[in-house]
Amino acid sequence: MTEIAEKDISKEEENYELTDNKVVLPDKDSGKFIELRQIKAIKDIREDIFGEVIAREGTLGGFIQSKGNLNSESGASAWIERDVLVYGNTRIINGIVRRSVLNGNITIDGSSLIVGANVEVNEGSIYIKGSTIHGENGNIKIVSTGSLTIEDVRITNSGDEALKIIGKGNINPRHHFEKAKTSEKSSVNELKESERT
Repeated sequence: MTEIAEKDISKEEENYELTDNKVVLPDKDSGKFIELRQIKAIKDIREDIFGEVIAREGTLGGFIQSKGNLNSESGASAWIERDVLVYGNTRIINGIVRRSVLNGNITIDGSSLIVGANVEVNEGSIYIKGSTIHGENGNIKIVSTGSLTIEDVRITNSGDEALKIIGKGNINPRHHFEKAKTSEKSSVNELKESERT
């Protein structure tokens, strides 16, 4: 598995540092292991639109494979909370992630908020911009089978059943995903080619 390149910036210009706390995961592609390290804010990190603090100096965050996974530049509004794993070629430029796992060629930008989601790339890439993806019980799964763009969309699942979005194409504001009911039967919602723009 390749990892995204880190930018060469000085420590004074960074928002966070890597700690010695580690998580080791098996890499299903290579049969080897991937080491993720926990981040720690070294200054207050603010949300870019309203300027609210999203992480105070000294706050421990989630686990990343490299600094290339999470924008570390001073002034950036990018943060992952303690219950988040980010690896592969995932790049969080601007956004907040909670209770999620992000793996593969994924880009998050535009003040996106991702909560309770498992996002992975089987083929191609996933680009999420200006979107809110909220799986209250960690029950949203997004998998690309090509290039998948999610822009200016709200995806919500507050029920116990899984909401799955699998495919390629563009999801834009005309699409609406919300699943709040539970039932005895297992339910899977998949975005089909005919529903894409």
